[in-house]
Amino acid sequence: MKLDKKYHFLILGVVFLAAILLRLVHLGAPLWQDEGVSWAIARLSLKDFFSYIKIFDMEALYYAVLRGAMVISKSIAMLRFTSVVFGMGTIYLIYKLGEYIF
Repeated sequence: MKLDKKYHFLILGVVFLAAILLRLVHLGAPLWQDEGVSWAIARLSLKDFFSYIKIFDMEALYYAVLRGAMVISKSIAMLRFTSVVFGMGTIYLIYKLGEYIF
């Protein structure tokens, strides 16, 4: 059964809404261990930051974006909002991949 394009956008909208609500509910909660590590890496001096990225390059883009976001605000909410943006982007990319495959 092939759905009309408008239903695709409706379903995607519902998934986006649910995802953003689930992510934003605990925006002000205490830091988890992995968030604390991300916070510490983003706050390294520029020299130490690039040394870390050179050694552990798996998440270089995430840490670079997080470091840029921390220029705007050094709050826990900004730390988590960066992950919210990446999560929403992932949902959209998975949707496009599914659209391409099917």
